Amino acid sequence: MRAKFFVAASLPILLSACSMISSPSTARRFESPPNPTLVIDLFAARGFLGGTDYEQYKLVSGTMWRECGNVPGKNSAAAKAAAQNANSSAKNLVPIERRVEDLTDKEQGALATVAGELFRSADTTSEKLPSPGALFSLVEPGMIEISIQMDGKTKRYVTSVDAIAEQQTSLTKALNDIITKTRSIGPVICKSPTFFGIRRKALS
Repeated sequence: MRAKFFVAASLPILLSACSMISSPSTARRFESPPNPTLVIDLFAARGFLGGTDYEQYKLVSGTMWRECGNVPGKNSAAAKAAAQNANSSAKNLVPIERRVEDLTDKEQGALATVAGELFRSADTTSEKLPSPGALFSLVEPGMIEISIQMDGKTKRYVTSVDAIAEQQTSLTKALNDIITKTRSIGPVICKSPTFFGIRRKALS
């Protein structure tokens, strides 16, 4: 089943045509072309009063695997393994919903555009991202790990859920943009249009 997806052991962790009268071939030149080399690996988790929720996404070759669920309680053996690497394997997670989406050329092009903007932002700043927090505490800011590969370049970031939600710096704003747009692919999963303040942002 295509939906059997889990992120790899170490996450090392998703433009419309101009409005004018033209032939289809002319209109396509105004779109950001799909980028088959774009790979997005994203994992996010945060504790709350009722436990710890997670979401993960993987985009490869125009197909996105999405999953959401719970991280086991902090006193379980699985949770102790998850604390070392929350994204290390399927046994550390309790999936609730999984989906597979085939992206359109427009969606791939839009994600490639925001990935390029993130790369440019990262290359022009020396700012450090806030550290991630523990996964099993209500007062901790959670963690996000995202890896993006495109055109032979790879960027990897580890920070907190709260830092991405609050967008206090240029880099966290750029990360928020690609994460919210990655979350916008397909219908809402786990009945969560937002993930602890991180929304779904429509692709444009």
